[in-house]
Amino acid sequence: MINAYQKGMRFVFDIQNYGWEKVSRLYNDAPVSTEEILRLGKWLKGEKLFKF
Repeated sequence: MINAYQKGMRFVFDIQNYGWEKVSRLYNDAPVSTEEILRLGKWLKGEKLFKF
């Protein structure tokens, strides 16, 4: 279970490398799938598996 939290934390740290504006984007455009967290490029490109 802790592994999932670590992956989420790692995701935010990796996003931070692209600048704080990307971290801020997480509040309005949070990942909707585990795939976006495991494959950072998908979230950065805006590739969503599900559209709400």
